[in-house]
Amino acid sequence: MTDLYSESTISATTIIAGNFYGNWDDSQYNILRVTKDPKFNEFATIEDALNAITGSSSSNRYLIDVGVGLFVENQLNLNKSYVSIKGASINETRISPAGNHDLFVVTDILNELSFLSIYNVPSGKSAVL
Repeated sequence: MTDLYSESTISATTIIAGNFYGNWDDSQYNILRVTKDPKFNEFATIEDALNAITGSSSSNRYLIDVGVGLFVENQLNLNKSYVSIKGASINETRISPAGNHDLFVVTDILNELSFLSIYNVPSGKSAVL
């Protein structure tokens, strides 16, 4: 498979992540949308979308599609397999912790973060743990 896009930049307070190894096929996922102005069946936070996921598996994958904007989030626990979180782009989707805590805590396997930027992670804390 040809590497069409891959970028990762890490500094003291910012992580920019992008992955793309072929055509993104949304038909393989249950899609949950997070926007700054949520409509019916959309979410205002990534945390709310994560909490709505039930029964994720290799045959029941979830994609949290995060729109454009700055999303200030509580600690996000990725404790379910087969969950992808994809931003609109690394320049347009920005995520920042709401307090003095790690942002993404990954405790399960087979998860993906892509096309988003993480800002303002407090000193001594992790953007992705």
